[in-house]
Amino acid sequence: MHTWSAQERQHNARLGGMSDSVIIDDEQYISAREAGALLGLSPRQAMRYGEGDAPRIRSQMDGRRLVYRRDDVLSLADELQARKRRTANAPRRPLAIRGESMPAGTMLDYLRERDERLREVQEQLNQALLTLGKQSTLLEGTQSLHDELDAVKRERDELQAQLRRRPWWRKLLG
Repeated sequence: MHTWSAQERQHNARLGGMSDSVIIDDEQYISAREAGALLGLSPRQAMRYGEGDAPRIRSQMDGRRLVYRRDDVLSLADELQARKRRTANAPRRPLAIRGESMPAGTMLDYLRERDERLREVQEQLNQALLTLGKQSTLLEGTQSLHDELDAVKRERDELQAQLRRRPWWRKLLG
């Protein structure tokens, strides 16, 4: 005899005792409505867990409707409940909601953290600007060296052209 878990009893109570389950290949499949009720989601949200390249819930066509493997739905429901418990127990920074005020101490801590982070980022920006200035100076120096090199090459080419125009006997005698 099958014993019902608290989750299954709660699910059956939500559905009023009615079930849209079907057995396919010795596995029990349920409708999106039932899957949503077990997961605490809407049927459409439950259906999304059965879509995509790596669905979290295996599904099967039953005639013209899509049904979801009940064991997968229950496993996912347990996982979602565990995640809810973890996040509920985790310490969280309170957020100000529109119309509510944030405690002054919390706001001051937040502002101090933000100011410290801004100081760090400003220091990084200053270091980057200093490095950029040095690189710019080096680049300007390199450019002036290239200009001087071009001038020397032009002078060399002119001297070589003059030497080619002189007669050979003057080249020897100087």
